[in-house]
Amino acid sequence: MKIDEKKFGKTGHVSFKKWIKEKYKTLDSQKRYQNELVQVRIDHAISELREKRGISQEGLAKLLHTKQQYISRIEQSDKINLTIQTLSKLADIFHKQLVITFR
Repeated sequence: MKIDEKKFGKTGHVSFKKWIKEKYKTLDSQKRYQNELVQVRIDHAISELREKRGISQEGLAKLLHTKQQYISRIEQSDKINLTIQTLSKLADIFHKQLVITFR
């Protein structure tokens, strides 16, 4: 199999930036990437806030009236579609203001 040197260079290796650019070069894939990035950032923020407050996943699950597995899936960015209601409850638990913007 011949390696496309324009895409991958002579070694067959590609930088992460080039890989991202190639993978998400269509508008549809760029939108999908942006959505995934937002999801990962939200999930990371939830995990970070929970840990800073010293709350276990099980403890947070009890406060949200859900199961620990749900919290784990959120924190692993397991394509959980969080509702505004759930995000609002989380903001209350963490004593934070929920801010949603459009750009």
